[in-house]
Amino acid sequence: MADDSLFRKAALDKLASPERLDVLMQVTSPKGWIALLTIAALLVGVVVWSVVGTLPERIDGQGMLTGEGGLRQIRASGDGRLTRLTLTVNQMVSPDQVVGEISAVDMGQAVQSASNDYNAQLQAHQAALASEQITISNLGIQRDRAQANVTKADANLAQRRENLAAGIGTANQVRAAEAEVDGYMKEVASYEQQIRTVREQGRLRLINLQRLQQQVASTEATVAARATISSTVSGKVVSIAKQVGDLVTVGDLIAEVESGSEEASTLEIVAFVSSRTGQRVRPGHPAQITVNGVPREEYGFLRGEVKFVSQYPESPATIARVMGDGRISEASYRVVIAPTPDASTPTGYAWSTGQGPNAPISGGTGTTVAVEVDQRAPISMVLPIIRGAIGG
Repeated sequence: MADDSLFRKAALDKLASPERLDVLMQVTSPKGWIALLTIAALLVGVVVWSVVGTLPERIDGQGMLTGEGGLRQIRASGDGRLTRLTLTVNQMVSPDQVVGEISAVDMGQAVQSASNDYNAQLQAHQAALASEQITISNLGIQRDRAQANVTKADANLAQRRENLAAGIGTANQVRAAEAEVDGYMKEVASYEQQIRTVREQGRLRLINLQRLQQQVASTEATVAARATISSTVSGKVVSIAKQVGDLVTVGDLIAEVESGSEEASTLEIVAFVSSRTGQRVRPGHPAQITVNGVPREEYGFLRGEVKFVSQYPESPATIARVMGDGRISEASYRVVIAPTPDASTPTGYAWSTGQGPNAPISGGTGTTVAVEVDQRAPISMVLPIIRGAIGG
C-alpha cells in the first residue's frame, strides 16, 4: 500500500510540472564561456592594434653595390658599332665626360620611322583641314538659312496666334505653325552639331600630331643618349676592354676607372626607384638591402640609410650606364644608400639575421632595396578598401 502511495505521488508531481519549469536550465558550459571571452579579447586586441599599432610602408627599387673609391666601370649605353673612343690607359676622366660614340643602323631607323609617321600625319591633317574648312563653310550657310526660316516661322506663328485670339483662325493652324518653328530649330541644332563634330575631328588630329612630334623629339634624345658613352666617375683609366670598330650591346664593359681613394674600403648602394613613387624617398630614411647571391632566408638583409636622392628622375640610358644593363626601362630617381657599419661581422656591415655571410661582399653586385618612407596605422590601409567596396 505504501508503494502505491509513493508511485501515485511521483505521478502527481510529474503532472504538476510536466516541463520542469521551476528548474534552472544550463545553456552554456564554463568551457564555452572561456572560449567566447578568449575570442572577444582577441577581437578587442586586433581593433586596438589596428588603431594604435604601426606598419612600415616601403618603396622598392633595384641597385648595385659600389665602392667609395676602387674600380668603376664605363659601359656601353646602346647597341651598335663603336665609332669613336678617346680613352688611353692612365688617362684621367671626370663625371659626364664624353669618351666615345656608338653608331647603330636601328637608331637612325627609329628616328626616320618616327619622322615619317609625323610627316604622313601632317600631310593628311593639312589635306583634311582644307576639306573641313569647305564643309564647315557649307554647313554654316545651311545653318544660316535654317535660322532665317526660324525667324520667318516665328513671325508666322505670332500672326496665327493673333488670328486665333481675334476669332479668325484655328488652333490647328497655331499647332502647325509651332511644329514648323520646332522643325527649323532642329535643323539649326543639327547643322551646329555637325560643325562641332568636324572641328572636333580636326582638334583630335592636331593632338595626335603633337604627340607624334613629341615622339620624334623623344626618339632623337634617346638615340643621342645611347650613341654617347660617358664616364660616370672621376679617376684614372686602368684598363680598356673595347676598341674602335667593335660591336657592342647595352652594358658591355668599355673601360675600368680607378676612382677616389686607392682602396675601396667602404661600400655604398646606388639604387633606382620608380619616378611614380621615388619623390617620397628622403635622406635619412632606413632601407633594407637584399644582396644578389646572399640568401635572404638564411642571412637576412643589410641594414642601411638613405644618404642622397636625385632631384629629378634619370633617363633609362643614364641608368644603363650605372647598372651595366637595360633592366630598368623607365625614368627613375637615383638613391644612394650607406649600409650600417658593424665591425663584429665578417662583412663589416650590420645584417638583420645574425652575422651575415662569411664571405665578403664586393662592388658590382646587384641588389634589391626597400626604403621605408612612412609608418602607418593598419586601419588606415584597410579603410580605403572598405570605402571602395561600399562605393564611398
